[in-house]
Amino acid sequence: MPVRADSGALVAAIGRAAGVHADFGSGRYQGGPIGIPYTIVASAQPRVPVSFLYDDESDPGPYPIPPDAPIEGGAHSKGDRHVIVVDRDACRLYELFDAHPLNGGASWHAGSGAIFDLRSNASRPEGWTSADAAGLPIFPGSPAPTTSSTARSTTPCASPRRAPGVPRPAATRASRPTARACA
Repeated sequence: MPVRADSGALVAAIGRAAGVHADFGSGRYQGGPIGIPYTIVASAQPRVPVSFLYDDESDPGPYPIPPDAPIEGGAHSKGDRHVIVVDRDACRLYELFDAHPLNGGASWHAGSGAIFDLRSNASRPEGWTSADAAGLPIFPGSPAPTTSSTARSTTPCASPRRAPGVPRPAATRASRPTARACA
């Protein structure tokens, strides 16, 4: 993927020496796992209904969430409780915020939910929320656990706040190559 012509200026504005926190898990905090886990499923994964607190800005389901899908912070978390699922066959990303399984995972309730086509640069409607509350996906901006120990960020990732004059980023191509998750 080509690097934006103004990428150097954007990285400089963020801070080239700024530290990066790899949020895919690195231990435990207050009894729960650290990081935002994700699950990769095949298209055969059964879809389940999901109800939303913010249903007017959430993509209706059903979503291919396994009953035992990992939840950010663990099953008893009081934090953001993100659930991220990638359908590797359809190359679709499903993200939930404040996700709670119901009836053993036969259905779910979440604050919000978004579905992204990982083969597209399409953005959500302007002003709509997503699992990260900015209308952007979480998964493409997170480093892969297999490369993060040596990775250095040289292009900006998705950020919930945009500076004036900075264009809206391509929602699904922020930084993570989709090839490792999609067939």
